[in-house]
Amino acid sequence: YDATEFTGIISNCDLFIGLAMHCNILAASAGVPAISIDFRYKTPAVMKMVGLEKYYCDLRTVTYTELTNKIDDLWMNRQEIRKMLESKMGDIKASIYSFGEDVRKLVNSSGTLRR
Repeated sequence: YDATEFTGIISNCDLFIGLAMHCNILAASAGVPAISIDFRYKTPAVMKMVGLEKYYCDLRTVTYTELTNKIDDLWMNRQEIRKMLESKMGDIKASIYSFGEDVRKLVNSSGTLRR
């Protein structure tokens, strides 16, 4: 599946458990509460950026009890988390669009950088 199709599939989920950071980013962008199980150093920061740092599990050290506790917590709070994600993603998207606008302002009509 391409990213659009995969996001469409994920958007129909009540919660998502992902083993790849980019899958969890797609889930968050679709407003789906997610648990991330990963070992890369970037993943906790990404989860924090979208407000889901509590639901990060380090693949090297995660236990059954830790994972099931996070699943239970995420399930019980999924409606509130979904609302939080919608708000966070709106802020993140606005920031991205603002950055693009700032770049556009740096470039004049001929396509060269303003100095």
